Amino acid sequence: MKSAGNARESRKKQRARTRVILLVVLFIVAVTASLVIGFMIGQESKKRENTTKVSNVQEVIPTSESLNQLDGAFEALRGGDTRKAMLDFQSVENMQPLFGMDYLVAEAAFLSDEPSLAHDAAERAVTKNEMSAEAQILLDMINFSQEKASTDGAPRFSAPFDTLQNTFRRYASSHPADSKIYYLWGELLCSQGSYKSAMDMYHRGAIRADTRSDYTVLSSKEALARLQSEPSKSLHSLSEITAMSGEQSVEAAFSAMQQKNFPDALQFLDRAKECFSPDVLREILKDHSFDPYRSDSQLNDFFKKESKKKASIP
Repeated sequence: MKSAGNARESRKKQRARTRVILLVVLFIVAVTASLVIGFMIGQESKKRENTTKVSNVQEVIPTSESLNQLDGAFEALRGGDTRKAMLDFQSVENMQPLFGMDYLVAEAAFLSDEPSLAHDAAERAVTKNEMSAEAQILLDMINFSQEKASTDGAPRFSAPFDTLQNTFRRYASSHPADSKIYYLWGELLCSQGSYKSAMDMYHRGAIRADTRSDYTVLSSKEALARLQSEPSKSLHSLSEITAMSGEQSVEAAFSAMQQKNFPDALQFLDRAKECFSPDVLREILKDHSFDPYRSDSQLNDFFKKESKKKASIP
């Protein structure tokens, strides 16, 4: 009997130990699960917070004052006055926290031969994740230039260039439609005497370039819109035709069409054909301002032929 009692007591103790172990295991599992869930919630919260921050920056709408200053900065940049562009971009940045301003300051500073200022602005852009891929390229270009200058004083983009070329390659793979990267890549290769490889890069850039955003296309369409709003009261003289730019010849051609002077309009269009590439001219001729004149017997052949012509890139 005593032996049976001891056995029962032993089983009770074993069951008690099992319950304790089970409770401990369940407690550990519960704590671990709560920590994992808490971590995941925290990460998701941070992700939402970061996304909100970026969205808030992107949603800042420029005031009329900022927009005018921004336009002036881009005009200066296009005109080659990079220092004025840099100062104007900085002025806009001081007015409003617009998306990408640090990168624009960095680019203008780099072109103005202000590498320290460009480096700091590009680093801010990377930190803010605003045009960070473009800013990283600029940082690598600055570092490459400084490294080369410190070694043998050779001109910018001479050698070595492996690191910078890898940066171009990574950017091109994630931005397959960006033509500018191939321009920079071609410049780098040309500086090394790799002209055949540079030719390939320029070709890739050329076939990716968006004709609709070409300066001459937009400038010509601006002139066409202005003439539709305020038709010219005087005709351009054919004696001036050889000195006309492509944009001026398009403007003169459309003005002549408005006044039903189709022979002169055709000559001005021929001048535009001499000035523009086939792709650019074709894009300009798509403009709806020409629709009332396409079927005219004197202009019909020109519009049909030039609207279908495509550029041949070797």
